[in-house]
Amino acid sequence: MTTYTKAWLVCLVWIGFFAVLLIGIGIEVLTGASMPMALVFGAVGYFAMIIIAQSFPKCAGCGEPVNMPHDDGEVTHQGMALIRPARPKRECGYCGADLKEPR
Repeated sequence: MTTYTKAWLVCLVWIGFFAVLLIGIGIEVLTGASMPMALVFGAVGYFAMIIIAQSFPKCAGCGEPVNMPHDDGEVTHQGMALIRPARPKRECGYCGADLKEPR
């Protein structure tokens, strides 16, 4: 699984936990009924996703997330054949540090 796919998966799950949290708060505010499990599940899941999001690869120079192959290279069509996109640059897009060097 690529870093890009993992990032999308984390974002979708994160949005799901946030939606559960908002639904729990909304039901409690609108109806007065207590939804403690929705609030706990939403809050714990939301903050767990913050911790998981910190595990993505980061540049040793500036700490920004790196290794996003969709940022560099374009997919083009030539004669109805899909051409593989260019390989991603191995330097940080933020500070220009060489990502090939060991951390």
